[in-house]
Amino acid sequence: MSTSIIKLLKDCFSLKDTAEILNQAFADYVIPFTVTELSLQQKITSEDVMVEHSIGLFNKDTGALEGFLLHAANDHQHPTQLYNSVTGIIPAARGRAVERCYTMMRPHFESLGIQSVVLEAISSNDRAVRAYEKCGFVTKRLLHCYKGEISKDALARALASKPAPDIRVQKVSQLSPQLYEFMLAPPQSADDKTPVMVPAWSSTTISCKREFDIGVNAIWTATTTDENGKDIIVGYVSMNASNCRLRQLYVLPQFRNKNIATTLINTVVSNFDASSNYNIIIDETFDNLTNFFTKRLGLSFFVTLKEMFLEYNKV
Repeated sequence: MSTSIIKLLKDCFSLKDTAEILNQAFADYVIPFTVTELSLQQKITSEDVMVEHSIGLFNKDTGALEGFLLHAANDHQHPTQLYNSVTGIIPAARGRAVERCYTMMRPHFESLGIQSVVLEAISSNDRAVRAYEKCGFVTKRLLHCYKGEISKDALARALASKPAPDIRVQKVSQLSPQLYEFMLAPPQSADDKTPVMVPAWSSTTISCKREFDIGVNAIWTATTTDENGKDIIVGYVSMNASNCRLRQLYVLPQFRNKNIATTLINTVVSNFDASSNYNIIIDETFDNLTNFFTKRLGLSFFVTLKEMFLEYNKV
């Protein structure tokens, strides 16, 4: 079993070393995965990873980095929840490394007021799932990932069969306070009981904003004019343009089933190469979203993620 030294990364973080270790750690991963320093920095920025809450494993003899657990926090000043953005440990240092990290750092995290840690693990990655379960992580929901090309012809046929109402789709050049507020909490009538999917950490509105601010997220809005002549937002789509991951797609309940979502996606696809591979993560309980992205857009099931929680206030 590895006897790596465990400590926080706050005083010894290196983007270059972290990227190199991550690529070594994922060389035998269930899904091929590599990063560059740029893509890793974008991930760190968009998910708001904080080195003061991230854990490193270092060789006890050489001091070289052998692994890490990068954490984001839900609040900078008074965090109550951490998000494990990525765990990367080279084979020689694995053993019970993850369990040792969370066991050792638990008193420190609890002293900061942190009550839980959340992460996503690929359900078929038994080794990783077991390692997290030994730490006390429990699966709270399943997230299905879908990917594939989106046919422009299929979109055109859908739109021709049922044209969308008079809406205007526009790419956002600046994320206005009004749009950001709409994305955070779309207006709903008192009698509307339509559930809204809670996105994974990397696709939350604040993560989308951070991606937008560094130029890797693209947003399109659908607007119309109400009876008072006022322009109102009725929907939007947000996508990480560097990897074609659809972060969020939303249409107000009273404007659904009018091909507005299809119009938004059609606009997105029109801005990218026909061979682009799109992907999205959907809560397994939202059949309407699953049907839209599979039956309407033609995306295929790729992998299931377990969203797992470690709660410190429970034994």
